[in-house]
Amino acid sequence: MLTNCKRMDKIKLLLLILVAAISSKSFSQEEVKVEEFKPNGNMFGKVFADFHYDFTDKANKTAFELTRAYFGYNHSFTKKVSGVVMMDIGSNDLSVYSAYLKNAFLKWAATDKLTMTFGLAGTKQFSEQEKLWGYRYIAKSFQDQYKFGSSADMGVYADYKVNEYVKFDLSINNGEGYKKAQDADSDYKYGAGLNISPIKGLIIRGYYDIVTIPTKGDTTTGLKESQSSIAGFIGYKNEKFRVGAEYNVQTNNNSNFGKDLSGVSGYLSVVINNKWEAFGRYDMLLSNKIKSTDLNNWNIGKDGSTIIAGLQYKPTKDVLISANYQGWTPTQGKEIKINSTTFLPEKVDTKFVNNPIVYLSLEYKF
Repeated sequence: MLTNCKRMDKIKLLLLILVAAISSKSFSQEEVKVEEFKPNGNMFGKVFADFHYDFTDKANKTAFELTRAYFGYNHSFTKKVSGVVMMDIGSNDLSVYSAYLKNAFLKWAATDKLTMTFGLAGTKQFSEQEKLWGYRYIAKSFQDQYKFGSSADMGVYADYKVNEYVKFDLSINNGEGYKKAQDADSDYKYGAGLNISPIKGLIIRGYYDIVTIPTKGDTTTGLKESQSSIAGFIGYKNEKFRVGAEYNVQTNNNSNFGKDLSGVSGYLSVVINNKWEAFGRYDMLLSNKIKSTDLNNWNIGKDGSTIIAGLQYKPTKDVLISANYQGWTPTQGKEIKINSTTFLPEKVDTKFVNNPIVYLSLEYKF
């Protein structure tokens, strides 16, 4: 009996050793699989187009337009290092197309919390607002539309996630944007942003930047000064709707002393079902009088309010179609020219009160 027990103990011991060996080998193989990484990449593209009808007198009544196209390549060198190159092809008011290098950067996920980006990359100035607005193919977000800053620039960017509720970003770039020679003016833009998300879906953001100039004043006029921008934003989104509001101030626009801008933007989107959305937006842009004796604000030709409203239909993945209305109303004066390709006006001697345009907008990507 004792001998049988000893035999059983030996068998059990052998079985345990065998199971341990198999488990160890399997674990080792899994480790190899986890560690294994193959560099990979993919091409991508996005196209914006529309058909519009302008109800304003003496305006270009109707047109088909291809307004913008993006083409690029995204490559992952390692799990932590990736790079992007992207071209931006757009048309001006005369339907002349120009191609620009919009992105050419390396991104390094240094830790789980810190990400560094170097090169010609997307700026942080209004990226959160643009994400929440969500209809870039229909209209740019407020700061982009009214030239408070560029959507991309050459520089260094850092994103740090403190925890699931707080993150902040820092940036140093040239300040000229991606359509101008890098660094044509020998200045820099320093930016800092803070995101707070106390509950799921809610984001509160504050942002500040300053564009320095090499000398304190222009040698001829003495009217050059550092430009600074301040932005506050609050937004909320869930599966049924998203809503956002922002307030923006910019002093010494384009480093012109005393030329200030301010404005608000509010937007709402309601998800009707998995195919349809309804949306609306209101913008108000204002400038100041440089001197108390001035009759008009310095940016009178573009001061005003904009209303955008429409429906979006998603027939299939990566394709969006929208029927929408865009109207602009000036705050002062009536001697404004309509630019029928966008709701931004230009000053000339064509009198009108509103600038109503109806669009059928399209986005597709791959």
